[in-house]
Amino acid sequence: MTIHLIEAHRGFNSNIYLLVSDRTCLIDAGCGDDSSGVISQIRSILGDRKLDLMILTHCHADHIGGAPDIQDEFGCMAYADWREARAIAGSGVRPMVCGPIGETDVFDLGGYRLRVIETPGHTPGSICLYDEISHSLFSGDTVFDGGVGRTDFPGGSAEDMIASLEKLRNFDISYLYPGHGTVSADGNMSVRTALTMMEGW
Repeated sequence: MTIHLIEAHRGFNSNIYLLVSDRTCLIDAGCGDDSSGVISQIRSILGDRKLDLMILTHCHADHIGGAPDIQDEFGCMAYADWREARAIAGSGVRPMVCGPIGETDVFDLGGYRLRVIETPGHTPGSICLYDEISHSLFSGDTVFDGGVGRTDFPGGSAEDMIASLEKLRNFDISYLYPGHGTVSADGNMSVRTALTMMEGW
């Protein structure tokens, strides 16, 4: 099993992660300004394999803007928290198929088992994805290496963010793969740091 960081070179983009195992999964899609470049990188990694699914951590444009192009190219299903799926449907993003997911869902990719964790705060339906095999957390804009997601956007909540970070403290997180910035090799410390920052504001 491997994790690839797909880089978009135009526009303000989220990190895009391609997970390759028995099944393949894309986490977030970037803003869409460089969809051709993103698709080319995915193709070069997958070769003749298909992209099985795409999971969107929340509804902000820098994470979902490229999703329709990717879905058109690969024919994959996209998933987001039900609140975010509803927001995506009304966001003006080109129509796409987006299935609702929630706290009890687990995506079994073979070498990965991605558990959905609802982590509101940055948006009402933000999620993280925890791999129960490698103890890795794909954290979207909930927590970064040395930082925490903004809560001053519409639908954001500092109280919800603190509760979400408290929830994440219950997981053993080796590697943190954030929606922006660098990967952390000590995810537990990243969560503790983010919680300290939030409690100090």
